[in-house]
Formats: sequence, structure tokens, C-alpha cells
Amino acid sequence: MYRKLLPLAILLLAAAASAQDVLTIGSGQAASGGSVAIPVFLRDVSGTPLGMDAGSGKRIQGIAFKVLFPTETVSSVTFARSGVTAAPAPLFQSTPTGSGFCSVLLSFSETASPIPFTLNAAPPGDQIGTLTVMLQPTAIAGSTALLTLHPASALLSNQAGTTSESVANGSLALVNGSVTVASTLAAPAALVATAVGTSQVDATWLPAASAHHYEIWRSSHGGASAPAGTSSGTTFSDTNVSAGTTYLYRVRAVDAGGGASPFSNLDPATTMIFTDDPL
Repeated sequence: MYRKLLPLAILLLAAAASAQDVLTIGSGQAASGGSVAIPVFLRDVSGTPLGMDAGSGKRIQGIAFKVLFPTETVSSVTFARSGVTAAPAPLFQSTPTGSGFCSVLLSFSETASPIPFTLNAAPPGDQIGTLTVMLQPTAIAGSTALLTLHPASALLSNQAGTTSESVANGSLALVNGSVTVASTLAAPAALVATAVGTSQVDATWLPAASAHHYEIWRSSHGGASAPAGTSSGTTFSDTNVSAGTTYLYRVRAVDAGGGASPFSNLDPATTMIFTDDPL
């Protein structure tokens, strides 16, 4: 009997040990020099040392973490309480920031200000705060800045600090976030592609504000679109074409930093000459 129960007990202990609460940084996008609000979530999972199911004195009342970011893309990150931590008055709050990092330390009274987590909420869990991420004016459109949780600094605890969850003890998982630098360029408009005989296609379009140059893309025979050339103006002559072929053209603007706009409309051109019937 005991031999049968022992493997079951081991399985239950292993299941309990594998349970992890999850700290998640969200993602978003902003233009160079702009800012974006990124949510921070915490998921309270049953079976962990702390949580709504852990009993009195073992609820999650202390939260600490550090977010690292690349300074070439992000100028600053600041934190504000929101979601389930917005209303409870903290016993202690500190959010030191510096070059390449933003730290958060929060502590609440379990009796006076319990954090109302939802046990086993759908991922990513309850929102506990918001990061305001400010991008550098020189951030390159199309690039992505990672918002990385520092594993050694991430810690959950009860109010007394006698029970904790961390990456090191296996009871806390981390999910990093990111900010994508959005392009402020509008797509070029009114693209028109016209075959000039059987060996040349001319394309014209309306300019996009702040464009440094334009990329002309082309496809044929149902294949994938590929670059056909670039132009500093709003015209392009494509002489690398074959007779009797239909090509699909589209254009996008590129800024000085290399960020690209959405593509223009598609326009076809067929390199074929029609002659009049003798009749």
C-alpha cells in the first residue's frame, strides 16, 4: 500500500514544485521621439508558495523587478501602478531609474491593502502597472527594442518577506516585452506603371513627406515581389524587363534612418506592342 502511495506523493510534490507565477512585460510601438504605455502583468497560479490559495500570511504583497532596455533606441522607462495595484495604498514604493534600467519595488499590507489577484486568471494575468517607454529621436523605424526583465532582480514575497518566489527557486517565470519603432512615413500614393515598348516600364507616383528615397518592388508570373531599384525622386524607369510579360509594381518610401513606409497601391504593366489590324 505504502509502495503505491509513494510514487503518487512524489508526483504531487513534483507538480507543486513546477507551478510558477508569471511576471510579464507587454509590447507596443511608437514613432521615433514618441512614447508608448506598456502594461506589466502578474499571473497568480495555484500551487505556488504565494498566492490567493496559499493561506493567510502568504499572499503576494511584495513585488520587485528590474527592466533593462537598450539606450540607443530607448531614452527612458518609468513605472506607475495600475490595474490591481492602483487602489491599494502601498507600505513602500520605490521606482529608481537610470541609464538602461527601471527598477520597481512595491510592498502592501495584507490586512489593510490586500492585492486583489485573480487566481489562475487567463494569461498574462492581472495588470499590476504600466511602463511609459520614451524612444530616442534617433531610433530607427522598423527596429525593435527589447524590454528585458532582469532574472536576479525579479522577486515576489509575502508582507513579512519570510516567503518568496524567484527565478532561482523555480517558482517565478518571466516573459519579456518589446517596443517596435514605427515609421511616420505615409505610403506613396497613385502609383502608375506604364510599359514603354517591350523593354522598358516607367513608373510614377506622388511624393511622401519626409522620404529620403523610394524603393520600387516588382513581381511577375505569380512570383514573390522583389526590389527592382531605387529612386530619389518620384519616377523610375525599369529596363530590366522581358517582352510579353506582365509585371506588378509597388513602391514604398524610406526615411534617412532606413525606416520604410507601407507599400503603395499595386499597378500592372505588360511589355507588349499591339499593332493595328490592316483592315
